[in-house]
Amino acid sequence: MRIPYDEMKETFEKILLKYGFPEKTAARAAVMFTDNSCDGVASHGLNRFPRVLSYIAKGHIDPHAEPAPEASFGALERWNGNRGMG
Repeated sequence: MRIPYDEMKETFEKILLKYGFPEKTAARAAVMFTDNSCDGVASHGLNRFPRVLSYIAKGHIDPHAEPAPEASFGALERWNGNRGMG
């Protein structure tokens, strides 16, 4: 089955919005899932999406999380993703 790019992206985005993601984050994540699906990256595209929704429902992924820097070591930094997407 072939699904047009825009239809797939819009579907991902609508679902992520229903799960509480802010519009900008839902739009970026929808592009990521769609691009990965179209590029054949099965581990981070359509095949992963149901698991991501499960993680959101269980509280393992926070739709409103923002990454934050924790430490800096010269040219290296350590960031905390705060249970955000990806």
